[in-house]
Amino acid sequence: PNAIQVVQGADAPTQLRGDFLPELRGRYGNMFYIRDNGPDEALVSASDVLVSCLESDGGCAQVPGLDLDQYYVTLVFSISAGLIAGFSAAFTGTALPTSPLWGPMLVAYGLVPLVQRDAGALPIAANFLISAVLGVAVWKLFDQTTKSQVTDE
Repeated sequence: PNAIQVVQGADAPTQLRGDFLPELRGRYGNMFYIRDNGPDEALVSASDVLVSCLESDGGCAQVPGLDLDQYYVTLVFSISAGLIAGFSAAFTGTALPTSPLWGPMLVAYGLVPLVQRDAGALPIAANFLISAVLGVAVWKLFDQTTKSQVTDE
């Protein structure tokens, strides 16, 4: 059961776009948040976010801030994009990975959610650098392995 019930009526301001209210309920009204922070803190936090979005000029499409779970999901996609880029570069023999999968995966699922939620520069830079370093490491490791296998034969 969710402890926070917010319903958007027909006359609700347009500053709360998209899935803002369901995300607000999901983030602050779930049993884990309430267990860890208490029902009073959950209500106060949800109210503070709601008021700040209503007072901001552009409103909010997503709940500001970044949960640790959300960051972990973006991190997994960034790591996956780095692995795909590295393997693609190693096995195609080019420095620029040719697999079309890694770019959209990194951008759309590893970086854009962080930008949309105003996560700050550190998580964005961390995800990008982890993906880049991992991609180069896999590329160099497997590029050397495939070259040595070819020369051994």
